[in-house]
Amino acid sequence: MSDVVTENPLNRHVSWEGLEHDVTPTGVFFCRNHNEFPEPPQVLNWAGHALSRDTLAAMPHTEFLITLECAGNGRTTFEPIPSGTPWGIRGLSTGRFRGVLVETLLKEFPPAPEAKHVIFRGADKGKEGLYERSLTLEEAKHHQALIALEMNGKSLPLQHGAPFRLVVPHYYAMTSIKWLSEAEYSPIASKGYFQIDDYLVDYQDGTPIRPATLMRPKSILVSPSAGEHLRSAVSVHGKAWSGEGAVTAVELLLKGPNGEKALEAQLGDDLGPYAWRSFHAELNLSPGDYSVSSYCIAGEQRQPESARWNAQGYENNSAHQVRFQVS
Repeated sequence: MSDVVTENPLNRHVSWEGLEHDVTPTGVFFCRNHNEFPEPPQVLNWAGHALSRDTLAAMPHTEFLITLECAGNGRTTFEPIPSGTPWGIRGLSTGRFRGVLVETLLKEFPPAPEAKHVIFRGADKGKEGLYERSLTLEEAKHHQALIALEMNGKSLPLQHGAPFRLVVPHYYAMTSIKWLSEAEYSPIASKGYFQIDDYLVDYQDGTPIRPATLMRPKSILVSPSAGEHLRSAVSVHGKAWSGEGAVTAVELLLKGPNGEKALEAQLGDDLGPYAWRSFHAELNLSPGDYSVSSYCIAGEQRQPESARWNAQGYENNSAHQVRFQVS
């Protein structure tokens, strides 16, 4: 599938080459937009205080490696395919984000006792109005939400939300609002379209509708490639991530001429609590047709063979399977 999903607004998968890196290069980082790029805001209006980039740059900074995944990643692998942006399986990336913790701003500009939420607004606007979502104060602190000014060691580029981007570790990326222009304390959650009408998981079977929030345990196989012809030595590697706890293992299921075999992959370096883990396994295989599937395990959560279908195609963490041949 092409890296570009839609041209306008721009939605783009990470490239397969980009998935080889621990930190995704900015030029191939996946891109999710609901609207055209806006004029970037000159200041961040934080609870009535106009904060320039220089003002924020002078505050204490924090840096994290953070994996971001579109809530609709994998939509086109559901059957039937739900409506929405036709994402394949590469709507994710990991970046090095640096900026000011939301908790720092909550201390610098304390909310009134009745305030329980922060409503965040981006500068981009479409038929639904400004892009807006909220977090509870506790969510913002617990997940170490960040007002990012830099990405991968440089100032944020426009396509990734310059000059101010909210980045929320562990949550699907619709929460990480680009071109952040305003943050407002509120006793109630946002009533905006993207909070109450979108990003809802509806199984259409009587189960209560709920919001999409934490990324489900998931993995993607980077090698071998689908349909690849290989010799006996086969290198299997990929990435695994979860917003529901640290990745503790990745299981592989190999199927071939001699039946099926479960294997445990070796995990790569721990890049921190908010970043994916690389995994790999080296196999010596006899000639034949094979498939390999990967399953991320995070604490007591295990990536399923098939995720549960829902009306908007969110949270698809079905196991990734690749078929290949050995000669």
